[in-house]
Amino acid sequence: MPSTAATIASGGKGKLNADSLTNPSTNIRFGIQHLRDLLTLYNGDLVLAIAAYNAGSGNVNRWRKALGELPSDEFVESIPYPETREYVKKVLSSSAIYSRLYKLGNPTVAALPTLPQKDTTESPEMPPSQPAKETAVTPSVTAIAN
Repeated sequence: MPSTAATIASGGKGKLNADSLTNPSTNIRFGIQHLRDLLTLYNGDLVLAIAAYNAGSGNVNRWRKALGELPSDEFVESIPYPETREYVKKVLSSSAIYSRLYKLGNPTVAALPTLPQKDTTESPEMPPSQPAKETAVTPSVTAIAN
């Protein structure tokens, strides 16, 4: 969203040319910063951060207030927006699959890559990935991914 990007770009103090969001480097940098901010806002709670990334933190805060403290899985199933509920499930299942394939730990704020603060034409700095061992993919992993 252009308003979210403007807040990220200027710390809430300026304007942003919305056309710059079509630049992949800028878009990725802003998306990562937004996710980092949401993870910080929600004290590292990945479920809340992912839901807020999709539906906005105002909605997530409203849902938390209405639903009270629920276990993560119950919170996800209680998300009233079907699109956001499915988005959270897909992101979490994909994260679990990649973590298992690449032998990564649980994602946290510290695990997000550090990106340059200014827009560059180079790719963002990403942590090196290790190739997965050649193993057969079980049907259960394939089913989760779909």
